Amino acid sequence: MTNSRHDDILRQAFTYRQILVSYAYALTCDWNFAQDAFQEALIALHHKVDELDSDRLLPWMKRVTRNKAVDLIRKQSRQNKVQEKMAELIDSYFDAKASSEDKLNSQAEHQALYSCMQNLRGDARQVILDFYHNKKSCIELAEKLSRSENALRLLLSRTRQTLRSCIKNKLELRS
Repeated sequence: MTNSRHDDILRQAFTYRQILVSYAYALTCDWNFAQDAFQEALIALHHKVDELDSDRLLPWMKRVTRNKAVDLIRKQSRQNKVQEKMAELIDSYFDAKASSEDKLNSQAEHQALYSCMQNLRGDARQVILDFYHNKKSCIELAEKLSRSENALRLLLSRTRQTLRSCIKNKLELRS
């Protein structure tokens, strides 16, 4: 494809920006997600521009923008569920309990968590602290560690599993 045709199709796609961002907003109810969906559709267009017919560009862009918006919603939903569950788990270790028996259990859990946190190696401990205590996003942490966002999420997932297993083992040994 000539650069001229390539540029013409990209220019044409940009003329649909307002329509497609509005469409994505109607799906996501979030302007940031809507903008991201449109931008990701443009990236997909850039990769497929040689295969596309300019007469069918708007329907193609609409479909891709919709798919990208739905993907963003799903990704955010999964991330929120994981964050909420882990926040609840960590909160349960730090919350003061009413009864003395609960206080003893809470102290044991807190000590187990502290001990297990000390045993974490590499970036794992700092990632957990930054994510939960300092409220850093996965994107911020990935940039800080020069990793992809998916690699960081995998590190968080594995570290959570390690903490769960370690805490469970320490509490079982105390019983």
